[in-house]
Amino acid sequence: DVKPGTPAGTYSFDYQICETINPTNCKTATVSVTTVPSTLVATPDTVAGVNGASGALAVTNVLNGDLINGTPATPINAVLTVATGSTVPPQLTFNLATGSVDVNPGTPAGTYTFDYQICETINPTNCKTATVSVTVVPPVIAAAPDSPATVFDTKNAITGAVNVLSNDTLNGVQATPATVTITPVGTLPPGVTLNPDGTVDLAQYLASGTYTFDYKICEILNPTNCKTATTTIKVKKTVPAVSGTVFFDTNGNGVQDGAEPVLPGYTVELVLNGTVVDTTMTATDGTYSIFGFPPAAGYQLRFKNPSGLTVGLIPGLDFTNSTILTNVNQPIDPSGVIYNSITGLPVAGALVTMTSGGAPLPAACLLPGQQNQTTTANGQYRFDIVAGAAPACPVGQTVYTIAVVSPANYLPAPSTIYAPQAGSLTCAVAPPAACLVSLTATAPPAGTTQPYYISFLLKAGSPNVINNHIPLDPILSGTATFTKTALKSEVHRGERVPYVIQATAMNFSKATVVDIIPPGFDFVPGSALVNGIAATPNISGNQLTFSNITATGGALKVELTLIANAAVQPGPATNKAQLLNFFTNNLVANARATVTVVADPVFDCGEIIGRVFEDANRNGYQDQGEKGLPGVRIATVKGLLVTTDKFGRFHVACADIPDHSIGSNFLMKLDTRTLPTGYRLTTENPRDVRLTAGKMTKLNFGASIAHLVDLDLNGKVFKPGSTELLPQWNAGLGTLIAKLAEEPSTLRLTYHTQSEPTALASKRLSAVSALITKLWSKADGSYELPIETRSVDAKGGAQ
Repeated sequence: DVKPGTPAGTYSFDYQICETINPTNCKTATVSVTTVPSTLVATPDTVAGVNGASGALAVTNVLNGDLINGTPATPINAVLTVATGSTVPPQLTFNLATGSVDVNPGTPAGTYTFDYQICETINPTNCKTATVSVTVVPPVIAAAPDSPATVFDTKNAITGAVNVLSNDTLNGVQATPATVTITPVGTLPPGVTLNPDGTVDLAQYLASGTYTFDYKICEILNPTNCKTATTTIKVKKTVPAVSGTVFFDTNGNGVQDGAEPVLPGYTVELVLNGTVVDTTMTATDGTYSIFGFPPAAGYQLRFKNPSGLTVGLIPGLDFTNSTILTNVNQPIDPSGVIYNSITGLPVAGALVTMTSGGAPLPAACLLPGQQNQTTTANGQYRFDIVAGAAPACPVGQTVYTIAVVSPANYLPAPSTIYAPQAGSLTCAVAPPAACLVSLTATAPPAGTTQPYYISFLLKAGSPNVINNHIPLDPILSGTATFTKTALKSEVHRGERVPYVIQATAMNFSKATVVDIIPPGFDFVPGSALVNGIAATPNISGNQLTFSNITATGGALKVELTLIANAAVQPGPATNKAQLLNFFTNNLVANARATVTVVADPVFDCGEIIGRVFEDANRNGYQDQGEKGLPGVRIATVKGLLVTTDKFGRFHVACADIPDHSIGSNFLMKLDTRTLPTGYRLTTENPRDVRLTAGKMTKLNFGASIAHLVDLDLNGKVFKPGSTELLPQWNAGLGTLIAKLAEEPSTLRLTYHTQSEPTALASKRLSAVSALITKLWSKADGSYELPIETRSVDAKGGAQ
């Protein structure tokens, strides 16, 4: 026998065989045994998907699958070495004693290979070679969006407003600057800095708003292992800032005194160059605050009451990046001023009375001392009506009128220079909001006016009417005939209008002529002549002043030319002139001339185009293939009638001249009597559209033919000689009503006469029509049911 574990080789020995009965009879022979090495099988080892970030132990054992003589190779029966010419990569550890292969921590992604040799322990030269291949993959990297709930105030610079790495992970743990790089994707918003450590800095005075940017994190070990996420940061900087209080200034001194009420619910708008930059509303304590807007000079604060009426304006507010304005308060003054229509100065000594129905209100209907009040040096007056305070005090909605008795040296009220507004002022806002007539608590400057009323429609609970300033005309010395003439009656934009101003019968030698230019007109430089000599007026706003004019024979003449600019509005434009005594500056006379600015069809008119169409699917819109209906008449509210052409089209040229800033509504109504027989409208009638100056607006009407239901009758369904239906036929009318309710329909009743008189046939048709109408009404029909009747003879001819 060959003993186990015998190395390969040839083993021999001699042996002798002797006969048992003749022991000396022997022979010698040799035994030779040759053993061979075991059969070795070395299999390649391939490992994939190993995460190399933290390393991995025993990702494989090279002995797995290797065999010696069909028996698994072990460290006992096999000897492991690195194959000649091969090297174990430094990222791997090969344990020769056990055959285990480890991946070292921090191994980049890639495939790592080496060859090993397995040799039989008892036959060290009996060897086989195989390859080990380990593929390492990058670890999982995750970048999550960042959207902190905090709203950052950039009154000061902010360092580390957020760290975008705080919720990003690599290999399941938080990413850090030691494991990943971070870069912005695209351009960062101005004032936003993304640092290498993931923190985000915000620059000082960074404007209020939402700032969004994308960033990318990449594994340092595997630079192509990257993820992208979005960061959103909200900024509301508290500078510049402005704040204050809106209050009801009951004593008109502009200061909130004592228990003067605050005004919640007022809108406060921050305006720059006519554009609303920010807006807020006063709180329950009347306070407001606006902050975080762009710094600039020339801001305005505009205040509006709950009904949307502008009641105050604070101009000239300048803001830098750090400006904070407080106590920018807005008083709402309950006052009106009686003032001189020429100088704009308050008038003292005017007797002011509140009347109703032509008679003064009883004193009990007003707060004490208010009835028959006399103005002082400030010209102010005030009325507080106490509805129902006495039996004679009106309770319901009433027209009240202010009566003013002018003091000496003033003409009787009302002013003829600046007439009051027509009708009665009605204020719909609710207290404590005030009904403001003028934006300012003082009278308008000399030579200007503001709208005012002397009549008011009020009821219990109506708000106070304030800043209703009433002018009185002073009595002036000197007499004159003063005229102003426009040398053309109509003008288009860009055209010039010559004017002539003349005065005669003057009893003073020197005068001042003030010409007040209407909106939309400009003075043409060099066009002025005074008594035939070129003159240059002093220009202030819309006023041209010619001073120190010498009158020859009590007469003077001023000529000038105005031009209608692009902003002029169509309609009448009145140019006013004033003649003043140069020495006393008293107003002597007024004159005016009016021209009509002709509307430009391209820029001022609103055009209407439309079509009356057959709405086959009754959806109210003209769809493909739905034809027009010719010969249908449409009317405007001004009585203009248009008729559709053969394609159902109609056009109203320059239908109206809409308001240039907000447009205007326009109404048209279709005459349903002109629709084809059986047609009903599927769109609203009348139709209201919004016209825009210089634009074309479409206005369509849809109509469809009603569903036609035929009901044929003859004498057999009636009781003989009667208009009454037989019971079985009368009962069947319920089915007819249900059919008609399914969709809008037209019912056509046809009576087929036989031998009965024509008059009876006519009565039977009328009776059935009336019966169906009654049943339809009881069934609450969803539309007005049209019924057509006809009668035909036995040959089918109409009767």
